[in-house]
Amino acid sequence: SSLIAVGYSNGANIAASTLLLRPGVIRRAVLFRAMLPLEPEQPPSLQDTQVLITAGRFDNLIPHESTERLAEILRDSGAEVTLSWQNVDHRLTQDDLHIAHQWIAHQMGTHKDD
Repeated sequence: SSLIAVGYSNGANIAASTLLLRPGVIRRAVLFRAMLPLEPEQPPSLQDTQVLITAGRFDNLIPHESTERLAEILRDSGAEVTLSWQNVDHRLTQDDLHIAHQWIAHQMGTHKDD
C-alpha cells in the first residue's frame, strides 16, 4: 500500500498508538515530535512496518526518554525505525520536512539525493 500516516505532536502520538494497538493497520508512518503514548501489554508484530521519527533536542514538551522508548519498542516489535534528532524545540522545521520528503521518496522508490 502507498498509504503513509503522517502526524505532528498529538497527531504523531495517535499514529504511534495505532501502530502499537492495531498492528498492520499502518505500515508506514512519519512521526514528527512523537512520544510513547502507552506501553503495550504485549509487543505488537510490526514486521514490514517502516517508521520515521523526527525529534527536537531542545523540545520542552516531549521528554527525550519517551521518544527513545517509542523507537525502542517499535524496533523490538520488528519495525524498521529511523530516528532523526534535530537541534530545535517542538516546532516543525524545514529540515523536518526535507528529511520526511527524502524518507518518503525512498519508501516509494523515487529516492533522489537532493
